[in-house]
Amino acid sequence: MAPNGVDETRLVRVLGVEFLRRHASANKTAAETARVLEREIYPSWGHRPVESISRRDVIDLIEMVVDRGSPVMANRVLAVIRKFFNWLVSRDVLSANPAADVKPPGAETRRDRVLSDDEIRLFWRACNTLGWPFGSMFQLRLLTGQRREEVAAITWKEIDDELWRIPGARTKNGKAHDVSLTPQALRLLQSLPSIIGGS
Repeated sequence: MAPNGVDETRLVRVLGVEFLRRHASANKTAAETARVLEREIYPSWGHRPVESISRRDVIDLIEMVVDRGSPVMANRVLAVIRKFFNWLVSRDVLSANPAADVKPPGAETRRDRVLSDDEIRLFWRACNTLGWPFGSMFQLRLLTGQRREEVAAITWKEIDDELWRIPGARTKNGKAHDVSLTPQALRLLQSLPSIIGGS
């Protein structure tokens, strides 16, 4: 108990650390969750007991992020707040989540911009100029539509004839998935330098 009578074990910052350790650290978004807590939530609420956070507090914090011109970040902050307070409810620390009915403030639109044929040709030539390893990695990303981390860590063990089997440990959603490889993608892979150890 602090001198002011506040139980420090119930502070947002203290329970936030516990939340990260016990729950969020198992997720692939752990680093982003920690960043949102440190930069967006703790400065306003870190010193407050969790039971003192009201729905109005949640709305005010989200609107503050929107007002500085970051509506998409406001959505991320709200998502972290919801997860944090849901976790507190699940552990019987609180009886209700103050963010339960708060609506996301920013509409997020999916990016649907695609490269034109001329842009693809320019990109491919630029990759040739860049060379291995990064030029080849970007070309393989273009040919497969896979994420940077997945392409960068590809190994021959994952290639099964014309199929690339990406293990769940390396995908964003944690689920294994198969990617069909075009003849051009296979030729690109076969042209890469061999590394001792078979990777």
